[in-house]
Amino acid sequence: MALVISTWATNPITIDGALTAPEWTGAGQMAIPAGFLKVKNDANFLYVALDLVGDLGADAGTGDYYWFTVDVDANAAITPNKDLNYAMLPGAPNLSRRQYYLGPGTWTGVLNEVTANQTHIGFGPTSSSPIPHRSWELRIKLSELGVDMSDPASLKVVRFGLRVSSTTPPFTFDFPANFFTNFSNLHTIALALSPTVPPGLAGAVIGTVGFIPTTNISGDGFATTDPTYYFPVTETAFGGSMNFIGNQVTMLALWAAGARKYKILHRVGTSGAFSNLRSSWANYHWNGSTYILEPFGADPSDNYMLTNPSEEYSIKNLLLNWNSVGEAPGIHQFQARFFRADGTTLVASTAQTVTLMVDNNQADVQIINILHNNNPVPPCAIETMTDNTDGLRFRITANDAEGHLQAYSLTAHYGDNLSATIVSDSYAAHANPAHLWNGVVNALVPPAEWVPPISCAYQFKVSAWPRVTNGYQHLGGVEFNRHVTIIKPGGLALASTAFISREFPLGMSGKKGPDVAGTSPAKLGESTFAKSGTPARATTKKAAAKKPAATKGRASKKK
Repeated sequence: MALVISTWATNPITIDGALTAPEWTGAGQMAIPAGFLKVKNDANFLYVALDLVGDLGADAGTGDYYWFTVDVDANAAITPNKDLNYAMLPGAPNLSRRQYYLGPGTWTGVLNEVTANQTHIGFGPTSSSPIPHRSWELRIKLSELGVDMSDPASLKVVRFGLRVSSTTPPFTFDFPANFFTNFSNLHTIALALSPTVPPGLAGAVIGTVGFIPTTNISGDGFATTDPTYYFPVTETAFGGSMNFIGNQVTMLALWAAGARKYKILHRVGTSGAFSNLRSSWANYHWNGSTYILEPFGADPSDNYMLTNPSEEYSIKNLLLNWNSVGEAPGIHQFQARFFRADGTTLVASTAQTVTLMVDNNQADVQIINILHNNNPVPPCAIETMTDNTDGLRFRITANDAEGHLQAYSLTAHYGDNLSATIVSDSYAAHANPAHLWNGVVNALVPPAEWVPPISCAYQFKVSAWPRVTNGYQHLGGVEFNRHVTIIKPGGLALASTAFISREFPLGMSGKKGPDVAGTSPAKLGESTFAKSGTPARATTKKAAAKKPAATKGRASKKK
C-alpha cells in the first residue's frame, strides 16, 4: 500500500490530455507501473493525471485504456453496488464512464448518465519526460467517492486500485496486483483539505466559515467573494451545517500564549446578551500514519478543547460545527473567547463578531397547470398536438418567502438524456441593495407556446435553488415534477434507456473477470522498462528511436 498526498487545485484544470503547468505544478505524485500518477483536488472534484512515460507508442490510442477503481466506503472490502470502477468504452477514449462492483472481479455494465466527470487521452512530452508518451487526465466528482469536504467526520481519503494498458508497447499492469478481486491492499490518496486563503482575507479569529473568509461577510450577514475566488458567491445567506475555522496565524499565537480551551458565544439578532453555544462533532486527526476519528464537544463549563494548530486534522483549526437547521431565520452573531487549561483564565484575542444571515427554509415550487389550448392537461395524460406548431404553456410558482432565491427554471426532460429549458431566471437580473428576490407566484410562462420537439413521454420540472451556502457549496434546491405524454402528428414515443447498460469498458467483455490478466512490474515509474545497469531515461530514448514516426500529435492547450 502506498500513499500520495494531493494538493489543492488553485488553477483551473482543463481536461484535455495535456499535462501542462501551472495546472499540474506542485501536484502530489506517486510512481506507478510505466509512469507516474499525479493528483490534485478542490472542494468538488478529484483530478488525476496518468503520466505514462513508458508508453511511447503514438498509436491511435483507442486500444489503450485505464481502470481506476475506488473503495467508496473505504472499508477495505468490495461492497456490491457501492464501490466503483472508472474506465472508457471501446473507441471512446475521451468519455468517462463508471460501473459498480458486484463482487470480486465482477461488475455491472457502465451507467447511462449525464455526468460532470471527464477524461481525455493525450500524447506528448510532460515535466516527467521530454520524450513524447501517453498520458491521461481524469476529473471525478468527490461526492461519488464518498467524500464530503464540509463534514469533518467524512474521511478525506480515496482508496484506489489502477490498471494501465497499452497496445504499443504491449503491456497490462495492475497496481496493486489483483486489486479488482481484493481491496485490502489498495493505495491511498490523502486529499488536500482546504486552499490557502489569500493574505488579508481571513478574519482575525474566526478566519472562515467553510471556505468563505469572514472578511467577505457583510454586516447584515451576506457573503460576497471576488468572482475569481475558488468559491465565488454573491450576496449569499448561510444555512445547513457550517464549520467555523480559526485563523491559522491567530491560532498559533494563542497556542503559544497558553490557550488550551475556548467558548463560542451566540445570539439571535444584533442586540441582547450572548450565551454559550454548545455543539458536538467529530474530526479526523492524522497521527503520522493514519487518520483517527476524535470526538469534540463542550464540557460542563461550555468549554471546548483547542486543537494544536501545528497538527493535521481533516478540517484544521475547526472551532465549531454548527447545524443551523431548525434555527430561526434571520441574523445570528458569534464570538470566540480563549482560556488556559483551567478553563477560566482568559487569553487575550482580537475582538470579533461574525454576523450570518441564516435561512434553511425551502422555496415553494409548483406546476399549477399545464395548458393546451388554454385547457388544463392532467398528470399522466396522453395529449395530442394538432400540428407541428402546436404547443403548451404553464402556470408555475417558484417562490422563496425570505427572498433568498438564487435561480429557478422550468425544464422538459424526455428521450435518452434529452432536455430543454422552457423558462429560467436568476438573482443576477434582480440584484438590489436589500439582497432580496422572491421569484414568481402563479406565473404564466413562457410568453408564447412552447412546442415539444418530438413525440415522447415528458417530465416537466420546476426547480428552484436558494442563494444560501454552508461555506463550501450552495445548498441544494427543490423541484416539482409532472409527467405527460405528448403525441405530435405522425409521431411515436421513444423507448426509454436502462440506467445500467449492457456495455462494458475496454479490458472486459462481460461482467465477470478481465479479458487479459494483468501483471505487476518489479519496478515503477520510468524504471519499469529500464534494463539492469542502464539509466532509465537512456533506455526510454533507445525505445523511442525504434518507434515509427508519430501518427497522432498532441493538441496544444488553449489558454
